[in-house]
Amino acid sequence: MRRRLGMLISWIAPICWLSFSASIAAQFVPSKPYYTIGVIGRPQDGLFVDWLMRKVNETFGMDITTKTTQLFTANLFAQVDAQAVDFVYTVPTQLSCLMSEFDFTPIATRVAIRQGLPVLEYGSIIYTKKDRDDINTIQDVRGKRILASSITGTGACQIPWQELEKNGISMMMEAGQVLFAGGLQEVADGLRDGYGDVAFGTMTVFDEIENHSASDYKILGQRDTHPATGGDYPFVVSTDLYPEWTLGAAPWVEPEVFHAIAQTLMMHPDDAIMAETGLAGFVAPVSQTVTRDLQISIGTMSWDPGRKRHVCLRATELYDAITCPTGAYKLSRQDVAEACENAGFPCPASYQGCICQPCKQAAEVEVYQLFDNNTLGAPCSKMSVCAFAVQLEPIRMQVTDYAFRGTGELEVTFHKRKGPQTIMGKRGEKEGTFIFTFSDQFEGNVLVEIAYGNQQLLSSPFFITVDMRTCLDDGFVAGTDGVCQCESGTTKISGECVQIWVLIIAVIIPVILLLGCLIYWWMQWYKKMADGLWLIPFKDIVFPEPVQVLGRGSFGMVIKATYRGTVVAVKRAIPKDTAAERAKDTAKLFDGVETSNITRLSICMPADLQERLSTNEELPLVPTGPHANGSTGNGQSAGSDAAGSGLIQIPAQFGVGAAGSRVSGGISNGLMPPTSQ
Repeated sequence: MRRRLGMLISWIAPICWLSFSASIAAQFVPSKPYYTIGVIGRPQDGLFVDWLMRKVNETFGMDITTKTTQLFTANLFAQVDAQAVDFVYTVPTQLSCLMSEFDFTPIATRVAIRQGLPVLEYGSIIYTKKDRDDINTIQDVRGKRILASSITGTGACQIPWQELEKNGISMMMEAGQVLFAGGLQEVADGLRDGYGDVAFGTMTVFDEIENHSASDYKILGQRDTHPATGGDYPFVVSTDLYPEWTLGAAPWVEPEVFHAIAQTLMMHPDDAIMAETGLAGFVAPVSQTVTRDLQISIGTMSWDPGRKRHVCLRATELYDAITCPTGAYKLSRQDVAEACENAGFPCPASYQGCICQPCKQAAEVEVYQLFDNNTLGAPCSKMSVCAFAVQLEPIRMQVTDYAFRGTGELEVTFHKRKGPQTIMGKRGEKEGTFIFTFSDQFEGNVLVEIAYGNQQLLSSPFFITVDMRTCLDDGFVAGTDGVCQCESGTTKISGECVQIWVLIIAVIIPVILLLGCLIYWWMQWYKKMADGLWLIPFKDIVFPEPVQVLGRGSFGMVIKATYRGTVVAVKRAIPKDTAAERAKDTAKLFDGVETSNITRLSICMPADLQERLSTNEELPLVPTGPHANGSTGNGQSAGSDAAGSGLIQIPAQFGVGAAGSRVSGGISNGLMPPTSQ
């Protein structure tokens, strides 16, 4: 009942105050040759404008000429600034901007016919394919790819955008991707073809597009009651409701024209032209307060302290139309352009554009570690570890000024073990960025202070942790100064670390052997030199003529000679064969001798004769004693020191006397005196 009463008042009140201006309008002469009405919408809206001006002239006897022009968001404000547009027939968000900035006045709000029902307010839906079991609530939209018409679209973008914000989801920070397909048909086609996971649309989108059935989709967060009053509402929506399109006039339009148009709209609600253009009529303008609240909440409208009024975002490119939540900052133009490709979400060429999380929750100026693939680490925070480095290996750090001021110097101070080091940051290729490099040879934490424009950052100071370097070569480890050195138990040889025990085997032992050989050679050389003192060259010995033999034995003789004027005795050895012959000759002396007085013989003979005798080979005996040839005066044969040793058994034929006694001999180093029995 309350809703019906409000609707009745909205129809009656305008007629009362507009009827007062009818007499004034009858005598009005327009100051302009024609008035321009800008429309943003369907082609049939131009038909409605032509009908409206014709009815105004017929009703009030005016001679008003109008021209219809197509308005776009990109050129709307420029045309209004140039006063090239006198009236606008547009969506509530654009009218709200014109009212705030240019003092446009709403004339009347349309009552649209949707699914055969008159509608003064409309909402939007957030929908997905019916078979998406992983998407059932608005909360499930987080991280998904969203399809919308355009970033400035009201029903198919900005109204659902605000609904996500109300549910704690930032479309600019938490959606996996937002694709702007261009129109409601393209949005639905993109969802069907798998370009996105979720789509935005008006509440009657399935009546406005082709080849799609509502039964193939499901609506998220759906409501079937009026969001404001709680009463019945004939359409399912996911969002709050907002005023239908409104006709507004610029402040320079004459009151007579303004009133004539308003009264005409109220007087002909059932005209056939209105029905043909999908209208049930017009009512007094509905308040745009809810629309302005919507724009402020998503950041498309903000307060301008200089102009002391709210102003709307002017954008000619997609990047310029991006607005970030409070406390978040927009990434650079290059980062936004590359974000979707880097995330693996390419943008279809036929779409207006795509964005992938273009806003980042951050302080006004943030510091990050910049990796080799140009990705950023987590933002640094005060007195915490921000980045990690390795001894002697440089890392890059990026400072981003999300305010994009473009002025000021960046000063970075490192508090290292060897003392403070201050450097100046260099401006990066991306807008609003600075780059600086850090490296240190010592393991541990390094305190970093950063000042931008002579003012310390909120995240400063912080720490960079330097970890021990990993040496690539086998056997090497990093020292405290970062220099690679051989690990314990090894030593460096020819650029490689070798185990000490291997070195001992492979190097030291051969060296010891070589030293041993050298020592042996030296000892032999020294001995030879020492022996040289006792070795007399044969040429220095002078023998008299004739030779004087001083003595003779079985194996040698002693000869008189002179050595350097001194008389010496020279012992000359008899060759081996000659000694053997002499032994045989001696044996012949005793051949056939039989006597009982000889019971024991001492025989001096070489070792080879001993060996032959040990095999019982017959050998002649050499008698000893004063009768032996070549014996010395004391019974010791000259040269007897060459004989062997040991006792041997003499064959019987050499040692049996006439009395049948046995003769045995003893071999010694000298001649033994005979023993008689």
